Amino acid sequence: MREVLGHVDGAAAVLFDVDGTMYRNGPVRRTMLLRLARAHTLKPASGVRTMKALSAYRKAQETLRGSGFTGDVAFAQLDMAADRSGVDRAVVAAAVERWMEISPLDVVAASARPGLVEVLDELRRSGVRLGALSDYPAAGKLAALGIADYFDIVLTAQDPRVHAFKPDPKGLLVALDELGVAPADALYVGDRDEVDGAAARAAGMRYVIVGGSSGEGHASRRGPPAPQRAEAT
Repeated sequence: MREVLGHVDGAAAVLFDVDGTMYRNGPVRRTMLLRLARAHTLKPASGVRTMKALSAYRKAQETLRGSGFTGDVAFAQLDMAADRSGVDRAVVAAAVERWMEISPLDVVAASARPGLVEVLDELRRSGVRLGALSDYPAAGKLAALGIADYFDIVLTAQDPRVHAFKPDPKGLLVALDELGVAPADALYVGDRDEVDGAAARAAGMRYVIVGGSSGEGHASRRGPPAPQRAEAT
């Protein structure tokens, strides 16, 4: 994550994605799968229903992401997941809250990308404005990571000011408008080029893609000037 600092190039603001960017998704998903299985050992039918609901919820987001839908994405995602899974909407919502928003928080904290806090400290010392933009609710995860107080603005796709999943650039543009920073003077840090990178390109921002489930992976900088690649730690 520290390699991100080499790509800031005097940016007035740096915005961060959350899931897969600030922490490694792999350990979280594996641990939650085990927890879910253990919790339903004595009631496998309930476990199958929960898995079906969560899978439909994730797939609904990808469907909405590719459709250009810009209404109430939270309502639409739950509605689509319930319809596709055949699980009651309230049951889907409860499963999402428990297994995707609350139970993973301790694993999220343990899976932070190495150097995350140091990078945020350095950016803040340099006077850079900081923001977070996520397609999922972010406040609990930022608190679990111990970094909630670093950010001048935190937005999600579900925010009424946004109501759009990336790669729609609306969330980035709303965040920058709130910060009073032009897109050309900002950098976005994400983990998926086809989502985070595409959103940054549409917003006219430079961006960095970080990756690697082990926490090492790479950091590649895109946008003017020409792309560069560097090994991240």
